[in-house]
Amino acid sequence: MAEDRIDATADALREAMKGWGTDEDRLIGVIAPLTNEEMQVVRACYNEKFSRCLITDIKSECSGDFEDDLVALIRYVPEFEAMVLRKAMKGMGTDEEILVEMICTRSDEQLAKIKSEYQRKFDRNLVADVESETKGKFKACLSNVLQGNRVDVGEGEIDDAVAELYAAGEGKWGTDESKFVKLLSGYKPCCNNKIYHAYAAKHGRALDDVISSEMGGDLKDALKALVTPPEVYFSKKLYKSMKGVGTDDETLIRLIATLKEWNFNNVNDRFVTDYKQSVSRFVDDDCKGDYKKLLCATLDAVVARK
Repeated sequence: MAEDRIDATADALREAMKGWGTDEDRLIGVIAPLTNEEMQVVRACYNEKFSRCLITDIKSECSGDFEDDLVALIRYVPEFEAMVLRKAMKGMGTDEEILVEMICTRSDEQLAKIKSEYQRKFDRNLVADVESETKGKFKACLSNVLQGNRVDVGEGEIDDAVAELYAAGEGKWGTDESKFVKLLSGYKPCCNNKIYHAYAAKHGRALDDVISSEMGGDLKDALKALVTPPEVYFSKKLYKSMKGVGTDDETLIRLIATLKEWNFNNVNDRFVTDYKQSVSRFVDDDCKGDYKKLLCATLDAVVARK
């Protein structure tokens, strides 16, 4: 991003919020097309040039879901994810669904950045916090993934893993949950994806369906997230956030703010296959106002970069 464009973009953001009233359309037009990397450069420029905090200004000028979405798009993605995880564990109770989504769908490289931001922002260790908030095999599963040393294996070992999983589940009375945890939390996502397809080819059944029938609770959800292809997992999650009466806006904002920097186009393609329309079209029907315009403009920009 050229220096003059960075400066002009920061100026445009200030002009949209300066004086009486806020130019929401201009905010959308400036922020929605930016990648997260570009946004961080503009954010730093804004903060330095005007001796102000861009996020603080957005919060003072906007409100509701529109404000929340703008702030999510402005933050550095691992910073945003670290904040989501801290919120999921802070205070009474733990949001295990968030832990599963944020930990079990990420690569070791992504998790390393999240752990770093968590330490920087909260002066806390993410692994230690997760271990203190969970228990049993669910705790072991998340802890294994968070260590960041999952392995990549060859085709022969994929076949061996399929055989071991079958023997630990469908092939015996009862289920050896520890075997599922050891294998699926020990392999890199690319290997689990191969295992998922190899298992279906060998035994005629999707591995996530096997996990659903063989076990329950948070462990079931974690193992399914580890083995289900990301585009399948997130297509379902996006649909669930918007289907029926009302919208789970917190989930929708979180998913779009993170997926747009990762693999949104793959998820969108799967969403079209699953639900016969694009995510943007679904959002257009389900949301309203400036919030809807921001979401749709963001998604359209991501698709245009495909």
